[in-house]
Amino acid sequence: MDILEYTEQKFKSLPISQAIQLLQEKLAAFQVKLPGTKVRAVCDYFHNTFIKHYWLYQFTLGRERDCRQTFASLEVYCPPTPWPLMEAMDVEVWKYQQQLAALSEAEDQKRAEVAIIRESLAQERERTLQKVYRDVQRQPQVLSKEVKGENGMHNDILSRHDYVTD
Repeated sequence: MDILEYTEQKFKSLPISQAIQLLQEKLAAFQVKLPGTKVRAVCDYFHNTFIKHYWLYQFTLGRERDCRQTFASLEVYCPPTPWPLMEAMDVEVWKYQQQLAALSEAEDQKRAEVAIIRESLAQERERTLQKVYRDVQRQPQVLSKEVKGENGMHNDILSRHDYVTD
């Protein structure tokens, strides 16, 4: 008979004092007489295992168990296949490439900003030229009078000059 079955049958619902007494009786009735040190070792073994945890054994062996089971479903996916080591690169090279990509992106952004500034300057220049052109279109009458006035002065000067040379 297994010791677990024996303890389950005999010690079930017994107080601890009766369990110790029953254990002593069984050891005394043992057919093979053990020397004193061996009996002491067996007693120590039962004391350190079974008797120390007697209430735990009583709880686990003497109670009805609830047969409630819960099930959980968990999907486990395999990890992705790693890249071949031949395509791997050194950490320093990767950092350099990342830095180069960041600099290229910053350069593209600066070029876009410069293009926007150039476009706004071209629009401003166009507006200024249109304003000057409109102003010039309004002034032809004034200029033509001044030109006529100057031509008249030139004619006077030329006529005097002819008079002096004759």
